[in-house]
Amino acid sequence: MKKTMALLLAALILLSLAACTDNTGAFVHKQGEYCTEDNILAVRDEAKKVEGLLETAKYLVVHQSEIPAVERECIDSILEGSDFAALDGTEYHNGIDERYADVIMGVLYIHDVTVNISMGTDEPEPEPEPEPEPATDVGANDQYLVNASTYPKPEDGADFLPYFKTFKPEVLDEALGVTLSSPREITDTTICIYGSVARAALITNNSDKTVQLIPARDLTEADWQKVPGYDPGLIVNWGEEPGTDIIPLGHANVLEPGESTVVRYTYIGHAGEDFTFQSRFSMYVTDGESTELLAATVLNHVRPSQYSPGSCTVSGTVVNEEGWPLPNINVQASRNGHDFTVTDENGRFTLTVPAIRFDSTGNWARTSIFVNEIHIMGADGVGDGLRVDPSYAEECIIVEPRDGESMELTLSLKYKPAQVNYTIQTEHDLGMQAYGFDADADIIATAPFHTTFSEEYKYENGYLHVFDKTGTLLFEKPIYGETRTCDVSTDGKLIATIVHGKNEGDPDTAVVWDIAGNEVFSYQVPYVENHALYVKPEAPATGLFRNLHDTEISNDNTMLAIQTDEGYVSVVLMADGANLCSFYMKSGNNHKLLFSADDSVIYTASECGDLRATEIISGKVLWEKYIESFIMDYVLTDTSVIISTKATGVAYIICAELATGKTLWTLDTGMRCAKMSLSHDKKTLFWGTDATTTNERALLIDTATGTPLWAWISGKQAAAFSADDRYVMTRSGGSLTLRTTSGEHLYGALIAPDDNSMSWGLYMSGDCKYVVSFAGGRTDERFYGTMYALTLDENTPLE
Repeated sequence: MKKTMALLLAALILLSLAACTDNTGAFVHKQGEYCTEDNILAVRDEAKKVEGLLETAKYLVVHQSEIPAVERECIDSILEGSDFAALDGTEYHNGIDERYADVIMGVLYIHDVTVNISMGTDEPEPEPEPEPEPATDVGANDQYLVNASTYPKPEDGADFLPYFKTFKPEVLDEALGVTLSSPREITDTTICIYGSVARAALITNNSDKTVQLIPARDLTEADWQKVPGYDPGLIVNWGEEPGTDIIPLGHANVLEPGESTVVRYTYIGHAGEDFTFQSRFSMYVTDGESTELLAATVLNHVRPSQYSPGSCTVSGTVVNEEGWPLPNINVQASRNGHDFTVTDENGRFTLTVPAIRFDSTGNWARTSIFVNEIHIMGADGVGDGLRVDPSYAEECIIVEPRDGESMELTLSLKYKPAQVNYTIQTEHDLGMQAYGFDADADIIATAPFHTTFSEEYKYENGYLHVFDKTGTLLFEKPIYGETRTCDVSTDGKLIATIVHGKNEGDPDTAVVWDIAGNEVFSYQVPYVENHALYVKPEAPATGLFRNLHDTEISNDNTMLAIQTDEGYVSVVLMADGANLCSFYMKSGNNHKLLFSADDSVIYTASECGDLRATEIISGKVLWEKYIESFIMDYVLTDTSVIISTKATGVAYIICAELATGKTLWTLDTGMRCAKMSLSHDKKTLFWGTDATTTNERALLIDTATGTPLWAWISGKQAAAFSADDRYVMTRSGGSLTLRTTSGEHLYGALIAPDDNSMSWGLYMSGDCKYVVSFAGGRTDERFYGTMYALTLDENTPLE
């Protein structure tokens, strides 16, 4: 390679600077005029036939100072307005595409600049140096991959709770032998990274009696004045404060002796300003005989102005599939728009990226290193102008920068695969966003939820919709409002959801239809008193639970599992409605129910963070554990259950062993999950989010280890894998993207105008030919919903 460069230099020294002549016989421009792009296109094919000319042009792309002045004027004129002139030296900030070499080659050809690669000097040719070995030690990156086993686990006790590990907790109050513990004072400077503040109190029953906890929402100002440390001037009225909100998260209703529960609150927003406030925790504790108040405040200092991250140096080499270094490839870090660079002639790069340690957990923030990707532009426009090399695919590695440390990476780019295209075939107006979603055996069901429409609108427009893989509507059923749940049986033959009462006050009904839309089973849940409670809610006059939360069909289509808003779970036979198993969870409902693969176990989760495995035939609790607050989604592999929690600001993916409930790994996500999807071999997990304030965006994750494999440069909410797990389609609002599961881009399009982030459904057929996606379909109202059915174009087949 060095010998070739020497010959090129020799050729450049002998370039003829003759006046323009008619090399092609087609045209000659006069002095003071310049070649045009059309001129270049006209001679390009002929120019490529001149031996050594294209190689010389490519060399001159990165050695512009050696371009003769006359030819440089023509080149600058053609590329006027581009960043070509800034490629040299420290001002170099743009990628190189093939037209630069083509333009240089064309100008040299038109100007009849003589290039003779074989020309030399009278001096003897030096001995050729040995060819360098390609640098392909990509395996060395393994030492920098995220180790999910190092994150806190629920088994760590109080250290798993936000701020308990980083700030010393104290017992702040006691009632009937029940204690409330929390750090008394907390300062958070890293809120600007994830945009929210989570506060938790640990409540422990140290008595020898079973106690019930009842939220004390009726406390007056005079009551709070009696609580030590209370300062009314530090209480924020979150409902009126601009840009803020409060999300109360659950707690167990009943604590046996020695048991604990967690009460949590999450504060969002405050526009990145410094502020101080008190968070309040209050519960009545009763043992059936006596009742006492348990109450305390925590002083919170939110100080984004004091945010001062450390730094980590990330260096490395970008190579092609053969291991040869690639120059002029953009490399970006995800933490802010300023962290970008371009590889030098040897494929080398160096970035200084923030090293952030969250005040809430002590966990280090992850960073994605994107190579040859679209740019991440800062608010001031820094980074705009980065280009990708169209010959190569994208690459990404997710790391955990730590202050004062450095990394040395080798990143290999595959050649760009052929791109494909999809065409919209069908659209269907759903009336409301497709929040509830399920798909199995090429059957897709969706139901609306989480909108702000009026109750009248919801009643008139709330429908279950069922489609096939082509987007053909198989049937629709009124549900008289919203529901978060719908379920397609494993074989695609049955569909279930919750239908609200047609008249006000009527109880909900769990209904199952066949694929033709015929009702095959319905069930209303008889009210059962919760005998664990000392203070019981009033029984409904109808003798039925009014509000159902979820319903799921067993894998063999014989059972239906139903849960109510109160946390009561019932598993019934669809043949005759016989109750096989029923129980109360430790608090109200959470997300959904899951059957084990053999239908012998039902998995449930409550809003207090209690995850439980119950044997259906006996009702025996096989195991239960705390899994940290509100569950957004959970999925089953052959050996584990993977849960994603919502606790804004401090949220985790938690992988637990199916047989025992033991935590295998956890991964800090920092924000809520939109949807999780498993590859068909269950080795890869897609974790999506509709939020930007996360600990590193949408991810593909190794289910065995919890290691993030790669990330999307922009947020993705839902995904679907091909049958062979080679491809993954993702959606975000009205945007669709198809990539290989190793990250190479194949397709991307904005299929719908959209201001909707909570239509979380996406289906792709196993052969990737059919896609059914959901979006808002408009920008004037966030919560509308539209179904879009697409097909893969026949003239762009997948390889």
